[in-house]
Amino acid sequence: MITTAEKYDSFQMKDGIIDTSKAEGEIKEFQRIVALGPGAYEALNVGDIVMINPRDYMVPVHSMRENSVFEKDKDEVSYEVRFPVIDIDGQECLFLYDRDLDLIVDEFGPEDEEE
Repeated sequence: MITTAEKYDSFQMKDGIIDTSKAEGEIKEFQRIVALGPGAYEALNVGDIVMINPRDYMVPVHSMRENSVFEKDKDEVSYEVRFPVIDIDGQECLFLYDRDLDLIVDEFGPEDEEE
C-alpha cells in the first residue's frame, strides 16, 4: 500500500504544551491511500484516510551520556520512527502494509482535520 507522507509544518499544542510526538517535520498519523497492491485488505480503497501505527518502524538510537559517573549509564537509548519513504513523481510517499493501520477514517470533516 502506498500512502501520502504528509508532515507537520509547525509544532502542535496539546493542553497548552508542545506535543513532542507531533513536532515540525514529523510524519502525521493520518494519511491518504494513494495506491493498493493485490494483497491488500479488501475494505481498503484508494482515497481512504487511514491512521497509521508506527510500531514496526521504531528504531533504537544510541548516544553516549558523557556526564555519567557509572559506566553502565553512559549508553542512552532513545527511539525514533523511520518509515519506508519512496519517491513517486517527485512526491514523498510511504510504503506500508495493511497491518500498519490502526483504523480507517469514515468521515474527516474540516472540524476534525489536524492543524
